[in-house]
Amino acid sequence: MTLQATDTLLNISNLSISFKSDDGWIRAVQDVNLQMAPGETVGLVGESGCGKSVTSLAIMGLLPRTARVEGEISLQGRNLTTLTDKELRRVRGNDVSMIFQEPMTSLNPILRIGDQIAEPLRMHAHLTSRQMSERVKELLAQVGIPNPARVMQEYPHQLSGGMRQRVMIAMAMACKPKLLIADEPTTALDVTVQAQILDLLRKLQEESGMSLLLITHDLGVVAEMCSRVTVMYAGKVVEECPVDDLYYEPEHPYTQGLLGSLPDLDKRERLRPIPGQVPPLWAMPPGCRFAPRCSRAMDICHSTEPQLLDVEPNHRVSCWLHQKGGTVS
Repeated sequence: MTLQATDTLLNISNLSISFKSDDGWIRAVQDVNLQMAPGETVGLVGESGCGKSVTSLAIMGLLPRTARVEGEISLQGRNLTTLTDKELRRVRGNDVSMIFQEPMTSLNPILRIGDQIAEPLRMHAHLTSRQMSERVKELLAQVGIPNPARVMQEYPHQLSGGMRQRVMIAMAMACKPKLLIADEPTTALDVTVQAQILDLLRKLQEESGMSLLLITHDLGVVAEMCSRVTVMYAGKVVEECPVDDLYYEPEHPYTQGLLGSLPDLDKRERLRPIPGQVPPLWAMPPGCRFAPRCSRAMDICHSTEPQLLDVEPNHRVSCWLHQKGGTVS
C-alpha cells in the first residue's frame, strides 16, 4: 500500500541493520520498507529471528551503538535516524512508545509500579506531584486494573503476568503517543488473558486514534487486530498486503507455508510444517533466502534475489513466481 505523504505517520524506507561480529558485519535486516497511516493497525509477522523485533528497536532508537543503521525511519516527516540521543529521548515515550515482549523483565523489580508509570510523565509532561499521582491512577484504571491506589504502591513480583502487561500498556500510553509498537504483547499469557489484552489495545486505540504496529508470530492475532500485514523472512519483507488477502490469497510460498502449518479443527488433518530451518544470519543462501525450503523453487531462485513487486493493488510479493506479472516497486 502506497500512502500519500500527508497520510503517512510512519515511513520506513530501505532500512538495513547490521551488527559487528568477529567475522565482520552481519546484516540482520535488509531493505525493509513499511508505511503506516494515522490510526492504522499493521501486523509485522514472521518466525523468530526474522528481524521483526530488531526493526521495532530501530524505530525506538534502542539498538546498541555497535549496530549500523542504513536507510530512513521517518515519524511525521522527521527522520529518527539522524536525531541525537537527547532528541530521541524527547520522541521516545512521547510520540512513539513500545510494549516490550516480556513484562517481568521489562519492569524494574525494585521500583514501585506507580514510580515506573510516572517515569515518562516526569520526562515529557509538566505536572505537579499531585497531578502526576492522579494521572497514574487514571492510567491504571484505564487499563482495567482494580484499586489503582493500592497497585501504585506494589512491586512487579506482586502482580500476575496479565496485570504486569497492563502496567506496561499504561506506561506506554502515559503521554498519549501517536504510534504504539506492541512486540508480542500476548506472549506467555493464557488464552483468556490474551483476549483481554487484545481487547484493551483495540479499545485504547479507538479512544486515542493512535497507530498500532503489532509484532507477532500469531496469525490469529493478526486476523483479529490488523488491517494490513507485512511478512518478513530472514531479515527481508517477502509479502505485504491487506489482511484479507493474506488469508484468502497468499502469494508467497513462505506465507502459504505459515498458513498451511496452522491447525484446522474442522478438517482434523496432520499439521504441515515448513521443511528445513531459517538460515543463520552469517550464512544466507544466494538468491531467494527461502529457496532452500521452497517446494516450488526454480533455478533462478537459487542464484538471483527477487525484488518486491506489485502483483495486485496494495499487494506486493518478493518471489520469482510472480516476476512477470508485477512491476518493480
